[in-house]
Amino acid sequence: MVFAYLNASDWVMYSFVGGILFCWAVEIAAAFRNGSPRLGAFSLVFSPIAGLIIGCVHARRWKITQVMIVYIGCVLGLFGTMLYSMYRAAESVSESL
Repeated sequence: MVFAYLNASDWVMYSFVGGILFCWAVEIAAAFRNGSPRLGAFSLVFSPIAGLIIGCVHARRWKITQVMIVYIGCVLGLFGTMLYSMYRAAESVSESL
């Protein structure tokens, strides 16, 4: 019964994380496919944020502009969801005082 323990903001946050991981995998595959294995390995070793930067720089050359738009949207959505969950946590702490 995982559904009972998570609220809606958790589900939205996990869907954004899944979108980020999927777009990161597409960016790494595009780097290897287009003859840039060092950039793909760099993105794989460091983080999805490094992949976001590398992918945005090479998006037109690798033809992944739509993936990068979704990637940026997922990162911004995750940021907003985490801000909302922090607000709710602070609100519940202030109510208990």
